Amino acid sequence: MIQPVLMAFTIAYVMGVAIAMSLFDVILQPGPFAIAAAFPAIAILLFNVFPGRRPPFYFTILLVCATGLLAGFARYYGALAIDTPNHLSKFLDQDRFSQTVVIGTVDKEPDIREKKTIVSLRPEKVLKGRGGKVNLRDIRDTDMQPVEGGLLWIEIGQETGDLQYQVQYGDRIILVSNLSAPPPATNPGLFSYRDFLHHQNYFAMAKIKKPSQLKRLGVGDVNPVVAFSLQLKSDFLVIIKKTMPFAESAFLGGVQLGCRGGVSQKVQDDFRKSGVSHVLAVSGLHVTIIATMFYIILSSMRIPRKIFVPIIIVFLIIFTIITGARPSSTRAALMNSLVLIIMTYFNHSLKSSLLFGLSVAAVFVLWYSPLILFEPGFTLSFAAILSLAFITEPFEALCCRWVRGMKMVALTAEGIIGIALFCFFGDLMKIRTNLLLFFSACLLFFLWAVWMDRRGQTVDVSFEDLPPIVRSFTGAQGAILIGMMWPLSAFYFNQISLSAPLANFLAIPLIGVIVQIGLIAGIMGMVPVFGIHMALVLNAGNWICVNFFLWMATYFADLLPAPMIPSPTPLQLFLYYVAVGIFCFWDDVSPWIKLRIKGLLKSMEVSGGWKRAVSTGIVIGLILSPVCILWGRAGKSLHITVLDVRFGDSLVIEAPDGSASLIDGGGKSLRIDDSTGKQVEFSQGSRTIHPVLLKKRITSLRSIVITSAASEHTGGLEHLIREFGPAGMEAIYVPWDMSDFGPTLEPDEFAAALNTEEYSKRMTATENVLIYQCMAKSYREAMKLGIPFVQISEDQFIDFGGGVTGYPVFAAPQGVSGEVCAKFSDCSMGLRIEYGKSSLLVSSDLGLKAQKRLASANVSGSVADILMLPAHSAADLDHGFVRWTGTRTFLASYGFAGMQTGRRRDSNIGRLMSDFTDATLFSTSEDGAIELVSKGSGWELKTIATDREVKISSPGFADLSEVLMHPMMKSEDEK
Repeated sequence: MIQPVLMAFTIAYVMGVAIAMSLFDVILQPGPFAIAAAFPAIAILLFNVFPGRRPPFYFTILLVCATGLLAGFARYYGALAIDTPNHLSKFLDQDRFSQTVVIGTVDKEPDIREKKTIVSLRPEKVLKGRGGKVNLRDIRDTDMQPVEGGLLWIEIGQETGDLQYQVQYGDRIILVSNLSAPPPATNPGLFSYRDFLHHQNYFAMAKIKKPSQLKRLGVGDVNPVVAFSLQLKSDFLVIIKKTMPFAESAFLGGVQLGCRGGVSQKVQDDFRKSGVSHVLAVSGLHVTIIATMFYIILSSMRIPRKIFVPIIIVFLIIFTIITGARPSSTRAALMNSLVLIIMTYFNHSLKSSLLFGLSVAAVFVLWYSPLILFEPGFTLSFAAILSLAFITEPFEALCCRWVRGMKMVALTAEGIIGIALFCFFGDLMKIRTNLLLFFSACLLFFLWAVWMDRRGQTVDVSFEDLPPIVRSFTGAQGAILIGMMWPLSAFYFNQISLSAPLANFLAIPLIGVIVQIGLIAGIMGMVPVFGIHMALVLNAGNWICVNFFLWMATYFADLLPAPMIPSPTPLQLFLYYVAVGIFCFWDDVSPWIKLRIKGLLKSMEVSGGWKRAVSTGIVIGLILSPVCILWGRAGKSLHITVLDVRFGDSLVIEAPDGSASLIDGGGKSLRIDDSTGKQVEFSQGSRTIHPVLLKKRITSLRSIVITSAASEHTGGLEHLIREFGPAGMEAIYVPWDMSDFGPTLEPDEFAAALNTEEYSKRMTATENVLIYQCMAKSYREAMKLGIPFVQISEDQFIDFGGGVTGYPVFAAPQGVSGEVCAKFSDCSMGLRIEYGKSSLLVSSDLGLKAQKRLASANVSGSVADILMLPAHSAADLDHGFVRWTGTRTFLASYGFAGMQTGRRRDSNIGRLMSDFTDATLFSTSEDGAIELVSKGSGWELKTIATDREVKISSPGFADLSEVLMHPMMKSEDEK
């Protein structure tokens, strides 16, 4: 009886935390929920004290669910309670020049990484905000205030020398630094460092760049078990380094001890693409391997199970501490311990023990850290165990029933052909039409195989004939893919690995061998005199396994693509798991469903052939209803997102008809990879814009508009054209004539297209070379896919769909050379986006002369409701041009681009806001991405990072058709 009660409480508790988290803007006090939860809990207790008045079992379950639900609310809001006057969040510095002194104790093992060391500090006292230089020797303990709640996240840079390696767990230290809040997400749907750290109770960050900023005071409060475990980890790490070369030792340290700092980024990328990245995160797989190893060893020594089970549990606790006590390893250690206890001392079955252990582990982890409920580490860990527990057997039974005869031949052939097509024709397989044709052909081939089997023309092969261990392993792999890897990888990371099913068939058994040999080698290495030699022999063999694993991950990463896909919505994910649940429990629910349908048909007095027709209609309706809910309607609003792409421009336009377009593609920078010494590209197209589009569930772009040749507008376009071009992109609009070029774009051709003397004079300048590379690569990618470059002129407009249009604003006709303020102001174009009465003026890289030309033209009324300041506000601003637009809402797309540019930008913004005191400025450098929504009259503006919201009216806008043809807007040649 206790198991269903515990599972009911667990489900209700998790739902309570989830519901509370979904109410984003509602923060309540935990006290009332805790009191409310006590009433059903007391009722349950009284019913058990007086068994004569015990209610029906379902009523007890309802009381348990009520207790769990209210407890979930109480615990979640309790974790958010930071309203104590001395909480660490109250001591944050208000500007970046102030410094705060902190005394505290290092409460976790420092995480040593390639360029910095992360230290977790439990602060004890704080001396708030001092300006100027602070000498730690002058600080008196009596001047400081106590801290109550919150942890401090410290980053010690490599410029401090050996200091980043000297800080240890348990050290009591004093430091002086600027205390800042963790940075939030700056683009919609992307990673939020603030949420990530807040969920782990970190509310402030400090950076140590000089050794004089930090001083060790002694040893603080130390947990002896943690200290012993970390010392054991240090000894293991030394043995690994002594017995295995660097690259392989870094991998072994990552999978065995949780030290991922030495694993190169390339290895991590290959593991992610091949679908085996889970081996780098110490989780349930590793804990189960360790528990199984000790179980086999101790059983072979003929020690009674009731005696050695506590020994295994002690080992699991130490292993959990060694690997950082992450949610996944904590859950796994607790669950394995409970399974061993229940199976050993209470004689329960494995599945019963597993469900009991999982329920207790979920409540324990979420009671300690309720805010991590939707963190990938927690969700993926529990989803994997639930998948193994509930999906493995039904999936294996399904394979035994269906994968036989010609059907098995068909599935095998389709798998081989699919791998070959993705390997050799990957670009073609990205096209949606080709994918649809492939899967349609696979379906027809499978139906033909079914028909052949029914005719008796079959072959004597079957999945059921495979060895039991192969069937079980295949069932487990299928369960992981269906229940965890593919749906949750798509939801969290917008990527699924097609090679994961193949790679994991080798990876999981191999990682079991690697971890066990490494652990035995580590234990042997601690034996005096000859132990290190035994460890060397063992790890010599392990070196072969590690190298094979690394080669295997790279091979499968290159074998099949790991496509980026849009995020499923929470509703889609919910309906998917409902369908998976029905599949898992079909044998239990199918009689009930059949009985209800039979009763429905009987009540309708339907008989004969109509029964099958009505049943088929019900099934089709159930299948199509979620499709209608999820994809039935397109929105009737225009959504524009000004992305935070640092020093660059990129706008996403989501039209009311559901189509999407892009204005500019952000920038690109070249960096040196410290691990390889090679030059690598950092593209905003792949790092920022592509993930944002997928989070918005945008899979195709109607068009791309390039407003300027500058690299901060075109740097990310090559990647975006490659990824979204095959989905039916209509055109790429540019303000230059590129229609006569062939499949390549040579430097002199590009210079001729721009038609600017400034570029022609300085074609070899570093920035101009980067500009050419960005445009040429984008052009060649578009030519491969047959996407035309279309020149747009002032008498044309761009149709973004759904009644949204873009009218070009040419402040400087082509052929006009002169002052080039924002690199290429004379070959860029402004764009006014219109929808109903609403308008937004994107001024691109218009320079000072261009702005003055526009300001000299007479217009009747406002030009736009909102103005994007030209050239990221880093070029000179003509205030007459700003008045000409008639708006007092300004947007600045800006990020760090050097001290000189930053000072010029700050000076321009300062003068602008002092002249327009009634204006409102939104900047991507401060506010993150800016979202604009319009229904045709007015705008609703919201910022991502700072949560600023404002409504902007739309009185209408002036007609610019005559202005653009005004004589003052023409060049001397045209006049």
